[in-house]
Amino acid sequence: MFEQFVQYALGEIRLIAEAPLVFAAAVLFVGVIIWAALRWRYSSIIEHRNNIIALYKARLNGATPDQAKAKMDSLEGQVLSLKNREWPKLTPAAVILRGCLHHKDLMWFWFCHRTEIRSFWLATSLMHSSGLAGKQSARRA
Repeated sequence: MFEQFVQYALGEIRLIAEAPLVFAAAVLFVGVIIWAALRWRYSSIIEHRNNIIALYKARLNGATPDQAKAKMDSLEGQVLSLKNREWPKLTPAAVILRGCLHHKDLMWFWFCHRTEIRSFWLATSLMHSSGLAGKQSARRA
């Protein structure tokens, strides 16, 4: 079996030796076909990669990776400092107002707005009746 393979290979080598130009042209043709297929296949992948790189460069405004990392670390530090801060508790009126501002239902907004106006007028009337309004204006002057 091995001798048959050796005889076959020697026959093919003799055939190539008799027509080297045709063999070289065939190898070149197959090489060009393979090159064109690979270029077609990977051109979209390379273009996509280049688009991603351009997008990153646009987002970084030309900053180097070290500068971008420093900025990210700075922003993360700011987020952590704000997260760990003691925030004052909201008053019930502020909670209602916040809920009204974020609610999309027009009737709910109208109800909250009316409630806030009533609360404002109630607070000012209580201040006037208790005499606090005069003291507040005297402090400002």
